[in-house]
Amino acid sequence: MKGLFKLSSKNNQGFTFLRKAVPEQGEGFTLIEILIYFGLLSVILIFVVDLFLNVGEFSISSRAEKQLQEDGSFILNRLSYDIQRADSILQPTNFGEDENSLSLQIGSETVSYSLSGTALLLSETVSGRSGSLNSNLTRLNTVFFRKVGSAQTKPTIKINLQLEYVDPTKQGNAVKNFETVVGLR
Repeated sequence: MKGLFKLSSKNNQGFTFLRKAVPEQGEGFTLIEILIYFGLLSVILIFVVDLFLNVGEFSISSRAEKQLQEDGSFILNRLSYDIQRADSILQPTNFGEDENSLSLQIGSETVSYSLSGTALLLSETVSGRSGSLNSNLTRLNTVFFRKVGSAQTKPTIKINLQLEYVDPTKQGNAVKNFETVVGLR
């Protein structure tokens, strides 16, 4: 290690100390040192980039789950509300059969739910209102309404539906199934 340290006399009493010498002209980093530096820097950058990508994927996944839960809860709550206040169930007509539409008589209003493409449509005959119950971020893959019970009891409807999150990044879609049973009051 030539030129790194040298002895010098610092005071009048003859004490000598080690001090760092100024590097000589032409000294610098070797090629090996630069390669090691860039290698370590590359490994650190790979870990940091991977961490950010994982955080982004988790964000997309949690957003999908949240949207599916919100849409599913909204649809089931709306269906439950209308079934519980209905006077009668017009469709499905037979016990034990699955149908992809539901019609209820609520006072003078006939309220219908049906699968149209990838949306669950709500239609009201007297008021003329209609619209999709799921958002444009989800699509309804399947919906089944089954009248359960018997002719001697109040009608009850079993609802099965499957929602799928529409992922704009095309990294895979999340799917969630919902099921509940609701009876007339």
